[in-house]
Amino acid sequence: MTPDQEWLVMQINHLLIATYAEVPDTEAVTSVLARLLFLGVQPTKQTYNHVVRAYEAAGDASRLEFLIKSLEDEHDGGNPDARVPDHWYASLMRVYRTTRDVESALALMERAADRGVKDTAPIISDLAVVAAATGSVRWADTMVRDMEDAGMTPSGDAYLHIIRAYSDQLDISGAQQALARAQTHAHALTDEHYEALVTACLAVDDDAGVRRVQQELRQHQRRQQRARSQQQQQAAPVATGIGGSRAVMAAAEGAVLPAGNNGDAAGVSDVDPDRAQGQSAMTHHHDGDDGGEVVVGGAVPEHVQAAWQQGFQLHMLAPDRFAP
Repeated sequence: MTPDQEWLVMQINHLLIATYAEVPDTEAVTSVLARLLFLGVQPTKQTYNHVVRAYEAAGDASRLEFLIKSLEDEHDGGNPDARVPDHWYASLMRVYRTTRDVESALALMERAADRGVKDTAPIISDLAVVAAATGSVRWADTMVRDMEDAGMTPSGDAYLHIIRAYSDQLDISGAQQALARAQTHAHALTDEHYEALVTACLAVDDDAGVRRVQQELRQHQRRQQRARSQQQQQAAPVATGIGGSRAVMAAAEGAVLPAGNNGDAAGVSDVDPDRAQGQSAMTHHHDGDDGGEVVVGGAVPEHVQAAWQQGFQLHMLAPDRFAP
């Protein structure tokens, strides 16, 4: 297979995986990934990220676990580049959070620590959610306190589930303390954080507590409104001119303009393969310093564009012919 043919196969199958991941159709995603590997084409990091996203969205813990374990085994076998990205562990923990699988969540937390995962905040936060939702609110609260002491930022969801769990137990003091700490440490408080405590105060006929929390809720809503107003005022003005307008529109739509068409010098761009569809740019991939892909632009031969379209038509008409 020539480099151009390999590039074409990668682009087509990457787009298929990205499309199936939106459904999500894990059977189709797994089938296309297997076809790529059968053809000897190494999927990109972005392609694997779409696979992980599909498995997480479908709650398919077994397939996601298998994918992570395969990469761990390859790393242990002597390939230092085969390192599982931190966010893959976080994706698997979110699946266990959804299924309330305490045992698997605990095992994953220990495994992530042993593997040297650096970004553990989302993993610990979701473990705290699992603990709070399964009757271990004090253990969950202890984990969140440890995160605070370590200078980490627990998720808003972790605080919300702790407040709800304390409120369900009519532990007003515990819920109040959790809400107060959430106001200090969390970045994503919602009305629900306050409403959960209001519900508990109502259940124990604590009228003063209800009024106090409702006042805090109104203050929170006013802060949110001011923050939104400031964001709107600080929004960048619309660029003028043909080139500027195209650049602004492309940025808003998440698109990437070819070099020279956005009013700036744009020889090298970081883009996903699925964003490259429809562009008149031939791309060659190599790993950048940040671990992502660097895509270098150039003209796409007409015969490559025609083959790409034909490949799509063939796959849509007879997908079984492409199975390994």
